[in-house]
Order: sequence, then structure tokens, then C-alpha cells
Amino acid sequence: MECHYVAVRRHEGDVEERARRVAEALGLSLYEARPRVQGRGPTLVAVFADPAAAATAAAALAARGIEPVVFGDDEIETDQRRAVARSFELGDDALEVTLPDGLGFAVPFSRVMLVLRGTRLLHEDVTRVVRDVKLSVGKSMAVGLPVFTRTKTTKTEAKESRESFCHVYAPDLAVVALRESALRYDSLGALKEPTATANFLRLVEQIRSRCGSARWDDRLCARPGQVQTLGGIRPPEEFLDVAVTLLARVL
Repeated sequence: MECHYVAVRRHEGDVEERARRVAEALGLSLYEARPRVQGRGPTLVAVFADPAAAATAAAALAARGIEPVVFGDDEIETDQRRAVARSFELGDDALEVTLPDGLGFAVPFSRVMLVLRGTRLLHEDVTRVVRDVKLSVGKSMAVGLPVFTRTKTTKTEAKESRESFCHVYAPDLAVVALRESALRYDSLGALKEPTATANFLRLVEQIRSRCGSARWDDRLCARPGQVQTLGGIRPPEEFLDVAVTLLARVL
């Protein structure tokens, strides 16, 4: 089912007052509206299957002095719209990235408009072999000696972990997605650290220092910031790209 998202661009004034206006516009109780008006914004406030219903809700918000943002599933920023980097070079004037297919391009630091930091949940199936040795009581009694049976089973377990990411936005260029565990850090040379986490933090610090005119946002680094951006109405584990899209459109 295709979804259409309605968000509030920014929050101003008293929390209770803005909760009241959002509640009136969307037909919510104050209890339902309060989590959707926390923080500075932007914040997701409603999701509709019907685009006409989303447009109606946006108009109701605007009529109450609230600036809405509306977008649909077809506008969500996913990996198909990103350049997920495999390696990088920090040049004097640009970030040069190479993709898994070997192609690459440069992003001039002077053109970077937004640097968005966050953490995403990774799902991985881990397969392990379990070997077990058990005493066979029946066979042991039959031969008068301990007899052991050996079994081997394969178990697949779901493993979850969190990974830091950094998205770099520049006009007319693909969004560069830098991911902690996906990058090679050889280009750091003498600055290379023993762990991917330390190397990633160093890379992000370098990008931030060289993109002095770019907006910077790291509210998606922790789950509370992700939940707040999604208004508490969608879980970030499944809808993080919606939060990323919202911030990229507004900031």
C-alpha cells in the first residue's frame, strides 16, 4: 500500500498550543497530538493511504498557521537514489568517492548544502554449526562400556547491530551515503585508526570541518531523535528512510 506523509516544517510557540492546533486540524486528541509536536521540527504528524486525504490534512494545518510538508512513497530517498560509497579520498577541494562498481565522482566541499548524520539498524542472518556429544545409555548398558553419540546441527539466528552513516547533499549530484562498516579507510594513511568506528568518526570530522557553509544535523544518531522526527507514529527500524527524506527536504 502506498503511503502519503504529512509533516510539520517547524514548531514554534507553546507546546500545548501547537498540540491543540494539530489536534484540531487532524481530528486527534491532545494526547495523540503532543508526541507529534515535540522538538524543533520537522516532525511527521500523519500518514494516509489516500493522497486526497493527505492534501486535505495539509490544508487544515496551513489554515491554522502551521506550515505542512507533504510527500509520498515515490519520493522517499532510498539506496536506489543514493551513491553508497565503497572508498573515498579527501582532496583539498572535494570529497572523491568510489562506488562498489568502480565508478566514482567528486563532491566539491564548497557545494555541499547538508551533512546528515545518523545510525541505522542492520539485520543479518548468522549460521552456526552446533556439535553435541551425548551418552547413549542403552548402548552403554548393552556393551558394558560408555558409548557416546555425536550430532551436528545447523542453526540460523537473526543478528541485529547498529551502524553509523553520513549522507552528503550537494545540488545536482547524487546523495553520497557513507557507512561505517562498508567503507575502506586506506586513504586516511597515517591518520588511519585501528577500528572502523574511530575511522568513521575521523572521516566525519574532516568532512564537517571542510564543509563550513553546509548545514549539519545529527538528530538521527540516537533512537529518541528518530522517534521524535517520525512523530512517534512510525517505528524508525522500518521507516528511517522517511525520517531521512523529511530532514533532507526541509533542512
